[in-house]
Amino acid sequence: MRRTYFIVVIVGIVSLCIAFFQVPKYTLHPKVLSIPKGATLSEVADILKSERLITSSFLFKVSATLLFGADKIKAGEYFISRHYGPIILALRLIRGDYDIARVRVLIPEGVTVAQIGEILFRSLKGFDIDLFVREATSIEGYLFPDTYLFPENAKPEQVIGWMYEHFKERIAPLLPEVHSSGHTLEDIIIMASIIEREARTYEDRRIVSGILWKRISIDMPLQVDAPFVYTIGKGSADLTYDDLAEESPYNTYVNRGLPPGPIANPGIDAIEAALRPEETEYLFYLSDVQGITHYARNFDEHKANKALYLD
Repeated sequence: MRRTYFIVVIVGIVSLCIAFFQVPKYTLHPKVLSIPKGATLSEVADILKSERLITSSFLFKVSATLLFGADKIKAGEYFISRHYGPIILALRLIRGDYDIARVRVLIPEGVTVAQIGEILFRSLKGFDIDLFVREATSIEGYLFPDTYLFPENAKPEQVIGWMYEHFKERIAPLLPEVHSSGHTLEDIIIMASIIEREARTYEDRRIVSGILWKRISIDMPLQVDAPFVYTIGKGSADLTYDDLAEESPYNTYVNRGLPPGPIANPGIDAIEAALRPEETEYLFYLSDVQGITHYARNFDEHKANKALYLD
């Protein structure tokens, strides 16, 4: 047994020594190497070989294995500016040494795809805002707001993928609750996007959630103003009677039920509020100029609140 172990160790040392000097000889133009999430060691070796960054897939896999990193290679974008031997390259991939400048980007709760595009355009080099908006509009509501560290040269499709994956990670613990709620995930996200814009605090969001789900249950129009910001860029103070009568699937004054899609990208608090509505005796609410929410049990009380807090 000792002899076998000794032979394995010697073979490993020799392989590492060989690997250290196995550097490709051709000229390398700086490039960004993409390692996909979930790629196996063999798949990573194939990618490196196809990119002509290693001369031997076997030596790379041996290097990663002897460095105890065969299953620890980190996905992402790596900036490769010169050739490395397989052992150094394996170390970079195991450590996640991307060598790409990262930009901290804050995506606030309740912003739209268009607003996210503007933030990214200001933050990232050469970011194609038009492409981002075209590609991301179909998943409005599912780009999770958070603080991200993006590569400064990140492409729209990469950002969309990262933000959507982050959404799936954050929503995963809530999926059993979604399934037992009697609502689809799509309905929860649509409601959450409205709540995000309609109320500020978590307590108010739960109460507003209860009111809006109650309105749906009694076949009453939602009558919320937030969708008008999404469709025509007008807030409550600027809306006219013509706006309220406009024929649009997002007009919750003329249509019953939820709008056809989210009106923003909600954060976890709003999603939880949509899932956990607080049952109250209220059927109406409004926000004053300080953003404080006032509730009413009936329309007469609601009119009194309007006269007291808005007029």
